[in-house]
Amino acid sequence: MATESIGRTVYLNDDSFEQIVNAMERMDANPPKPRESTITWADPQEIMRDLERKYSGDKRS
Repeated sequence: MATESIGRTVYLNDDSFEQIVNAMERMDANPPKPRESTITWADPQEIMRDLERKYSGDKRS
């Protein structure tokens, strides 16, 4: 079996193909739990103060 991935052809023998199919079937039967991640955003006022300090010539940074 051959497949293209990002412009490259990948050749698989029968054993490799079976391993990939089995792994996909296991993932479909038991999908991993979704990850809960939170993104903490910076305070816009802090960002503005830092930018003003940097570009106004203030040397306290």
